Amino acid sequence: MAKRQWIALALLGLLSASAACAEGFVETYRVNAQYRGTVKKGFQDLGSGKVSYESLGGAAFRVRATGSVQHPREPKHYEFNIHERFEISGNALWVTSIEKMELDPNASPHRRRICEVIPFAYLVRYLSPPSNDGDPARHFTFEGLDYALRYRRTERHIEAELYRGDVFLGKFFLLADAGWRPAALEKFRIALPEEDMVVSFIVIDSYALHSARAVP
Repeated sequence: MAKRQWIALALLGLLSASAACAEGFVETYRVNAQYRGTVKKGFQDLGSGKVSYESLGGAAFRVRATGSVQHPREPKHYEFNIHERFEISGNALWVTSIEKMELDPNASPHRRRICEVIPFAYLVRYLSPPSNDGDPARHFTFEGLDYALRYRRTERHIEAELYRGDVFLGKFFLLADAGWRPAALEKFRIALPEEDMVVSFIVIDSYALHSARAVP
């Protein structure tokens, strides 16, 4: 068995064991953005988001995400409500069910980017970062395409950048590793190059998931 496949299977075992320890959790977010127009500028409190992360047993999981974001410089508003189920086997990830897919006309052109980030927002919480002496990335196939989480350690964070091939999709900021899963997330970013924008979702509250209706 190839080394990468062996590592992926080991990660799957870790994911299954860790996810089985808890039914899931919900996080709420405030939204900031960095607008990269003629002048690079940051904007705060442009909207809100809410995501529930649920283990469905074994290597299956569900993510339900809602968001409402105002463009910082234009009279444009983005709304989405996406519920999907996923499964992972080895390093292969795929969608098993789309329960809800609602995006307003402004968010719809960014559907692919949003949907690519959603499952990795779950996985990055449960998978241990690569060791310091090996490949600093975790590699996956998602719906038949190659993806990677590329890790970097700082004093405060473990940062994980998400790529599809060489295309940057987003970034996760995990708080310094405390040796437990799910890891604590401070924020994550989604790149929207068509808008010259990077949108940041900053965690403001996290709580245990008691009901499948936690995110409507």
